[in-house]
Amino acid sequence: ASPCPRQSSARCGGVDRSCLVKGHDGDLSYRDLRLGDSLILAGRSTVRHRTSSGTSPAERERMISEASFRLTAKHYPWLLPIALAGAVATGCKRAVARRERWWLTTRLEGYRAAMKRPNTL
Repeated sequence: ASPCPRQSSARCGGVDRSCLVKGHDGDLSYRDLRLGDSLILAGRSTVRHRTSSGTSPAERERMISEASFRLTAKHYPWLLPIALAGAVATGCKRAVARRERWWLTTRLEGYRAAMKRPNTL
């Protein structure tokens, strides 16, 4: 499902396939705003996502990190050093607090994957 109407999506160039997993909604919204449209925040709406049985919390964290890197690189490339430092700090904090190292390693794997394939799905 897209966060913007079909006309807005088409006007801003449609879905960028490099942001398809875990980042397409943010990318479309950002491009729509740059074209002068406004977004409506549905504060009381509830979205339920069902994860597939094959998606582990670690894989989900990796995909979110990859999408975060791609969106930052695409729209705010000058912020990448700060974003990387923030990702490491957040990963360290979660790894220590939850006593699970994968919170840091999967976050970094997501960033590494985005750097290897910057413009592909």
